[in-house]
Amino acid sequence: MKLTDLRGILQYIPRFREKVFVISVDGAIVTSENFANILLDVAVLRSLNIKVLLVHGAGAQIETLAREQNIQPSDLDGSGITDAPTLKLALIGDAPYAHDYIRRIRDTADRRVAIPGAIYGEGYRELGSHCFAYIHATEVGGTHPALIEAMGRGALVLYRDTSENAEVAGDAGIPFEPAELADKIRAVLEMSEEQREVFRRRATERVRQRYSWDAVTDAYESLLRKLAG
Repeated sequence: MKLTDLRGILQYIPRFREKVFVISVDGAIVTSENFANILLDVAVLRSLNIKVLLVHGAGAQIETLAREQNIQPSDLDGSGITDAPTLKLALIGDAPYAHDYIRRIRDTADRRVAIPGAIYGEGYRELGSHCFAYIHATEVGGTHPALIEAMGRGALVLYRDTSENAEVAGDAGIPFEPAELADKIRAVLEMSEEQREVFRRRATERVRQRYSWDAVTDAYESLLRKLAG
């Protein structure tokens, strides 16, 4: 690098310090030998107090996985809608007190079903934020935090039709009885993206109105005032 080039670069540092750079990286680059050099460049930016948000694609990884499973992926560049054959059902969770039941579930030979077990923390948040739809099959537990979290992240929600779940989701989700679930899933897959987006918007708005900290504390305050006379 020439000294004149360095001077030209340095003049931009005060201008962009404490700013956020969003860098989009193709999924194929992540596996390339040059990816380490890209990370070094990102590290230099961070050392200059420039914040970096690295957004990586997954097209190359999806294409590789599709070849392994003999599936033709419908969308690798993010411009279309993922079709039904490309989707997988992920069964998240565990039940250490029900070994036989878990074993029978894991014995499935259907490659469309993934059973990663219990996932917590960042991995759980990533699943909830990027899933095509969230199926809430719980029939006990009252106001379930997992249902509220999924709605708050804007997931398309299908929920077991109990009074507790219906109170939480209302018309922001799609209720089902056990015998109806397969038909409800097919109906969701056949919806237009605009129709699915209506449910997602309703879900986030319902959580904002009813389950945000402000809404909950206001409700408690109102209740306490009534009790106090």
